[in-house]
Amino acid sequence: MQIKNITIIGCGWLGCILGEALCKNGYSVHGSARSSAGLSRIINAGISQFYLDLNVTNKLPRQILEKTDLVVLSLPPQKRDLAAYYGELLSAIVQQFSSKTRVIFTSSIGIYPNRNQFFTESYLFTLDEQNTTLYQAEKQLYALLGERLTVLRLGGLIGPERHPIYSMSGKSISNDGSGPINLVHSADITEAVLLIIKKNLFGKRYNLVFPSVVSKKLYYNTIAKQKGLDPVLFGKERAINRKIDGQLISKETDFEYAYTPHEYG
Repeated sequence: MQIKNITIIGCGWLGCILGEALCKNGYSVHGSARSSAGLSRIINAGISQFYLDLNVTNKLPRQILEKTDLVVLSLPPQKRDLAAYYGELLSAIVQQFSSKTRVIFTSSIGIYPNRNQFFTESYLFTLDEQNTTLYQAEKQLYALLGERLTVLRLGGLIGPERHPIYSMSGKSISNDGSGPINLVHSADITEAVLLIIKKNLFGKRYNLVFPSVVSKKLYYNTIAKQKGLDPVLFGKERAINRKIDGQLISKETDFEYAYTPHEYG
């Protein structure tokens, strides 16, 4: 099935960037928001908007359901007591579409435990590690969609008007900042999505993280200096050496990360 019509559920910062790029590449795109400001942001990005407040209902407009070839789930995890709630919400959304509709879920590298390790997509989660919101969401979606689903586990988001240094500047952090950064630019996410659509790469799971081992201390304080901000005050406690491997997509396809970490500034 050729993909022409795309629906983005959750047009926040990333959803709008992605939707605008998809429109420029000839796709018909609809995006959801639950506030007037969000709807205006969608319109300004050239995306067809529709209202959806999941706190009220998860039912989508019939005209959206009838013509969608691809759904992009770009909703942040819902903070509820039950780890399964987020996955149940996403499942309720995608079940309304045709049995042929494909799905891309923007998950997060936050699914991986916070410990000293090099993590790839083949990592086997322990039973305790499976009891998390993200893991349960991925599990429920794969059980429901199978080969129609591709999951993108995104690193820390960087892009236009978004950089973690703005919230980190001048703050004190207990560890020494020796751990590696795990970041990805919105433009790289967009290119990955376009590639997945073009080459029909469904039934996949990819980490999207720029392949860099630069330390957080070096990186963030270099960016702070570039922007004229106060440096981050790192402590003496040894940081966790947690690195997420984002190179599988490059090994399996012709995808290349376009932005080096210092271009993220």
